Amino acid sequence: MDNSIEKDVAIIGLACRLPKSNNPECLWNNLRDGLDLVTEFKKEGIDDDNYIPRSAVLDAIDEFDFEFFNMTKTEAEAMDPQQRLFLECCWEVLENAGYDPTYYNGLIGITAGVGFSQYLLEILDNNSFVKTVGLNNILLLNEKDFLCTRAAYKLNLKGASATIQTACSSSLVAIHHACESLRSGACDMMIAGGVSLAVPHHQGYFYEDGMMMSANGLCQPFDANASGTIIGNGCSIVLLKMLVDAVEDGDQIHAVIKGSAVNNDGNQKATFSSPSIDGQREAIIEALEAAEVHPEDIGFIEAHGTGTKLGDPIEIEALSQAYNAYTNKKQYCAIGSIKSNLGHTNTAAGVTGLIKAVLSLKNKQIPPSLHYSSPNPHIDFINSPFYVNTVLKDWYCDIDKKRMAAVSSFGIGGTNAHMILEEAPTQPSIAVESHDYYIIPLSACSQAALNNIRQRLLEYVISNPDINLTQLAFTLQTGRKAFRHRSVILCRDVQDLIEKLNEKDETSSTTLNIEEAYAVNEILQNNREAILNKNYDLLNQLFSQYIAPDVETHDKAYQFFSSLSEIWLLGLDINWKYIYSKPSSIRKLTLPTYPFERKRCWISENTSEDELVNLSHSLCDNLIILWKRYLGVQTLSPDDNFFELGGDSLMAVNLVATINEELNLDLKVDSLLTSPTINKILQLYADPDKSKKQVLPFCIVPMKISKKTASPLFLVHPMGGTTYFYRELVESLDNNISVYAIQAQSLDGASSPKANIKTLASSYIVHIKKIQPQGPYRLGGSSFGGLIAYEIAQQLTKNGEAIELLALIDSPVPKFIAGKSKNIEEEILYFLQSIAGKENFIPAIKNLDRYIEIYKENSRALRQYKPKPYNGEVLFFSATESSRFLSAHLESGWKDLVKNLQVTKVSGDHISMNIKPNVKTIADILSKSLTE
Repeated sequence: MDNSIEKDVAIIGLACRLPKSNNPECLWNNLRDGLDLVTEFKKEGIDDDNYIPRSAVLDAIDEFDFEFFNMTKTEAEAMDPQQRLFLECCWEVLENAGYDPTYYNGLIGITAGVGFSQYLLEILDNNSFVKTVGLNNILLLNEKDFLCTRAAYKLNLKGASATIQTACSSSLVAIHHACESLRSGACDMMIAGGVSLAVPHHQGYFYEDGMMMSANGLCQPFDANASGTIIGNGCSIVLLKMLVDAVEDGDQIHAVIKGSAVNNDGNQKATFSSPSIDGQREAIIEALEAAEVHPEDIGFIEAHGTGTKLGDPIEIEALSQAYNAYTNKKQYCAIGSIKSNLGHTNTAAGVTGLIKAVLSLKNKQIPPSLHYSSPNPHIDFINSPFYVNTVLKDWYCDIDKKRMAAVSSFGIGGTNAHMILEEAPTQPSIAVESHDYYIIPLSACSQAALNNIRQRLLEYVISNPDINLTQLAFTLQTGRKAFRHRSVILCRDVQDLIEKLNEKDETSSTTLNIEEAYAVNEILQNNREAILNKNYDLLNQLFSQYIAPDVETHDKAYQFFSSLSEIWLLGLDINWKYIYSKPSSIRKLTLPTYPFERKRCWISENTSEDELVNLSHSLCDNLIILWKRYLGVQTLSPDDNFFELGGDSLMAVNLVATINEELNLDLKVDSLLTSPTINKILQLYADPDKSKKQVLPFCIVPMKISKKTASPLFLVHPMGGTTYFYRELVESLDNNISVYAIQAQSLDGASSPKANIKTLASSYIVHIKKIQPQGPYRLGGSSFGGLIAYEIAQQLTKNGEAIELLALIDSPVPKFIAGKSKNIEEEILYFLQSIAGKENFIPAIKNLDRYIEIYKENSRALRQYKPKPYNGEVLFFSATESSRFLSAHLESGWKDLVKNLQVTKVSGDHISMNIKPNVKTIADILSKSLTE
């Protein structure tokens, strides 16, 4: 058979969370040592001989790092733990391969299968929890359809995303389709796999004669005493790329997929759930033909191997018929099943078996299949090409050939999948360039996680003392997302790195400000030739106007690399490839992945009476109950700040609506902006003088009031009309600055949102003048709000009023987007997900129809607006990253309209630039402009 590598697919990343095996390395050690990974429980009073107190379980399925994925605890509690586990493993597989999807230039797709959400049944029994979160939202957080699309959103994956469900064969079928997506060019990389968790988790099962489950709690594939399988749990995922691309990109290649096939039995079998010899045989033959591989080249088969009296003989017969069509050779191919170690992982079974086969190829050993002593009497191994491998076996191969393995996975309902693997190609050694110093960047979402990363890296380097530091540095620089908490280690060699990693109290800091850092970063990008030639004199001279030289060292190389470290520490993204002469030749390493900080996220079995609103209780007590319900916290003080406890803008809107509904109050939509604690809410109803105070128009929201007499800053709402979006910006502004936000008048439902930008600007000017009758005026707005602020400035200027400041935060010129065809509902969903920090929140929002109506009308108004040239100065804050609906560098559209355009780059995309820590850049410049 003439095989071409052009259609071969490389497996470049592995991740798994399996019984007593939290990563692929641990799994291999357990398989190699022939360990039974099943847990035995106490019967705890269950007086039934059919109860089998054994299953293969995971630790801490009730824990999840919800903050890492920008979710609230309540939302995490409502999410299927299968989907939570899947999210973490998807992140791990990308890090395992050394990729940050934010900066990957190609399309990354995702496909996988997931088990039925048994956790959903527990949630639906808790009426109070359902009422808090919303039934539709709960269904969205548990429904199979959203497994892959949620991961795509959370990980910024823009390729094809689809959940595949074919019962037990789901994950191997998903991998097959992932390979097809790569071969067709639809995606450049694919995440594929499966997840399955039983809930309740730590318990056994009841044996039923004639069913799939084992009578003795052992899974004994192909054995005479086999009586069925046992419950397994876990998540397994692989990352795939075309082999030619993986070689060119310097990826770690774990194994190669040569070919695969998927089919269905049809109705030529006894029952719907019965397996079929014909269907399985044809899938195996099709896979062999697709891979252009001869069966005699395959040395190991990871079988479906459930240990059932009917299924095992059918599987071996189908394999024998397929192989005998090509060879008469007997008992040359080892066979085994990982189900003998950790049970049947249901929708994750196929990919779990595939990872076992990959690890066997990598380690050139075949691990034992457990609990086998004599063959099933209906299996004739002697006259077949196969034998059950029961001991750890070194896998020898002819010098002119490569080791090859096959994996089978068959689902109830008749969908059969078979895949052919080959060991990774031997890549030629490449001389990796050396540097005078190596920058080792480390970052995490918290200081505790950062310390954990340092410890993991220390243990890794100690275990791998011959590690190449160029590869290590390059992998961490280009293959890890940069988080808020950062540390940098500058080292000369491995021993230097170990010593500095051992300095537990070491902290990294920088003296640069953000503007200086941008300037240094621009110098870096414009002087690559000097970098590659190690012209440190020139580089340090260029940097010197921003970074003071270290008087304690005359080491010019150290000065240069230290300067780069300072840029990164300040929060900027560096194109690290600029410091390497041939970055494509540097092979990435498989390094420790992110240490998630998991916290318990599990719905309580019973709802306490004190968690229910009771109008006979005090208003304070009822407010505490509602705040705890939304925030997912156990304790709460009336002085606790809603936003500091994890609340966000959409949650605030929802909470206010719930308070009004359940407690018969009349809080305004913006109440939590000005009164973010329960005590301040209570003051709104206890202040005897409140009737004497100035009553502001509905659309004016006082966000920060200073006793200074300077003109206030007016910030105009973005699309949708709410002003919570500006909370973190206002918090970061100088306290001597007064800020009023302008929300949509139509939020109160008393007026229609149908208005163009010119009309909106005219109406808002009327309300602005009630606060400040005369100029000079200070105006600003983000995105759509910036366009209204721009038009307000135009109209005020035309009437002879002075504009002291006009700030646009990543506002798009309408002509740049007017021609783009967009799904407005998808755009709204994306915006809500982004500002809330979580997805699928929409069904839980009260008065959502009104919000969506305003958003749609604002979107139409934006596209119809034709801004005129402006002669004054405009401060423009531009996002450095593109988002799903807007590109970066939106300032380019304003250069022909604004005579004096002052542009400041801000880290983040269209949304995240308005959130801490990125928003501090905007706040610092505005504060300086407003207080000078």
